[in-house]
Amino acid sequence: METGVEQGRIVVKMRRDEDFLPSLVRVLEEEGFASGLVLSGIGALKDFELGWFDIQERRYVRSRYESSPERLSLQGTVTLESDPPLHVHCSLADVRQKVVGGHLFGGTVSVLAEVAVQVLSEIRLTRELNQQTGLKELKIRKR
Repeated sequence: METGVEQGRIVVKMRRDEDFLPSLVRVLEEEGFASGLVLSGIGALKDFELGWFDIQERRYVRSRYESSPERLSLQGTVTLESDPPLHVHCSLADVRQKVVGGHLFGGTVSVLAEVAVQVLSEIRLTRELNQQTGLKELKIRKR
């Protein structure tokens, strides 16, 4: 993995077979990025899991994919002081340019991954369970 930090931003390049989300969490912890915004992400994943939240069932519906599609986008929030520490959504396209997307639960880098994150120094992001929705929702606080 390669990283670079400049003016509150970190750029991460992961290599083949890295476990995508735990690797991203680890580098953010090492750099002290407790709260932030995932600005972008490209590359390719394999053995990944996407989902969407079913409000009626109050749970995520998950789908697992084994292929190695191109990641078109990645965005979300960094809340390292909460569980989950990352809440990211992504879209990926296969060889026929069919796109799948949703909440990213995990995956393995198949070729490479490039991610940019902006640290939030004046705002602290955490998550708290909303009993009405069943979601751990974002809480925004001043530091």
